Amino acid sequence: MINAKLVEYKDLEQFSLDAEQANHDPVELPEIPKSEQPVYTQKPDPDIDLAGDELKAYYASLNLNVECGRAIDQAIIASNYDQYRYDLKTAVRDVIEEFGADRVAWVVASNVNNANHDGRLSTDNKAWAKDFDTPKPDFYLKTHLAVLNGFVDNFRKAEKEKPSLMAALNAGEKKSKSQTGVDTPDKSAQKKKDRMEV
Repeated sequence: MINAKLVEYKDLEQFSLDAEQANHDPVELPEIPKSEQPVYTQKPDPDIDLAGDELKAYYASLNLNVECGRAIDQAIIASNYDQYRYDLKTAVRDVIEEFGADRVAWVVASNVNNANHDGRLSTDNKAWAKDFDTPKPDFYLKTHLAVLNGFVDNFRKAEKEKPSLMAALNAGEKKSKSQTGVDTPDKSAQKKKDRMEV
């Protein structure tokens, strides 16, 4: 699922204003990499966002979605190494590095949901895309749906292979217990089983 993160643009603008008043020199705001830009899944309510900052960020996110869609198409074309043969694993990696997994997932899922009726997409990929409540796509991919299906397969594999934070923490906890000599439940059960066999 997408973990949409919001950036406090008001704080950055306030930082810029404070610095300009102190130094009387123009200050450049730090640029946020594309892969760390927030993904907006719905348009903010204009009644709540009185300053319009969220609305500007939403449209910036929309533009990044279009740019990401174009990059997906280009990465797939670039990965074609022989007629009808693609290195989609590399294409997935390149696009994720540039735009982040959340944005790639959003763009791809919206296109899969848009073509949900098509038999060239696997039922597994259609089921995966249904988890995203996507409106019509911000960018319609020009990639053939059978190739897009392969791209989605490789994207989902890459997401499964990516270790989660909890898994990394649990692995670190087990490692520290093994270094301190405290048995983990798996090791103590195996020792009991070994004793019973002797």
